[in-house]
Amino acid sequence: MLVEGFSDFRVTPGPFLYADNMIAARLTVTGTHTGPYMGIPPTGKKIQAIAHTHYRLHEGKIAELWDCTDALSLLQQLGVLPPMP
Repeated sequence: MLVEGFSDFRVTPGPFLYADNMIAARLTVTGTHTGPYMGIPPTGKKIQAIAHTHYRLHEGKIAELWDCTDALSLLQQLGVLPPMP
């Protein structure tokens, strides 16, 4: 959905922590809204959002993944929601 909605979609890793079998990473997501995204027609706007992702490893492979992306900021940047006062 993100790749279709944002033609130059990019994820840039930031700091991460590793302990036991868990990895926590801060990711910066950027792109230009050139295709439909969640029913929102293309706006041509550039976005930047932060995601916090956690991975649980098992035998050297990702067994589980939890992701929390700042969707509120993303929708505000697209003009779907008003900015915070």
